[in-house]
Amino acid sequence: MIPVADVRVALRRDPDFAMAGMRELANGYRTFVRHAKNLKLRNSQERLAAYILYQSQSNGDTDTIILPVEKRHLASHLGMTPENLSRSMKALKGHGVAIQGTRVTINDQTRLAAVAEPDPLIDGPQIKTTIAAT
Repeated sequence: MIPVADVRVALRRDPDFAMAGMRELANGYRTFVRHAKNLKLRNSQERLAAYILYQSQSNGDTDTIILPVEKRHLASHLGMTPENLSRSMKALKGHGVAIQGTRVTINDQTRLAAVAEPDPLIDGPQIKTTIAAT
């Protein structure tokens, strides 16, 4: 922890430090708002599909991803119970996704994107929205 008095001095003296702090705060706020929109405007299956697309694209558009967290933590992050996450995973199997344990394989990214309906107002620049138009 950095003493607040030292941070205040640095903010007054160093405009680059102040701008970097403002950028971090703005990014955190935008991320928070997007997450809230995702929870409110999508059903559980759509949230899971968007999460899988995001993971795939942030790993270089790979067709296979390994879930980076335990399923119960993922369920909590996506605003659902572990049982609901399990049902959503089974439902996505009919939309071009195969799931075995923590390994997720995307067999048809276009069908998965049709479920997620990527939206720049919800997802920001993180998920490419051009897939859904195909």
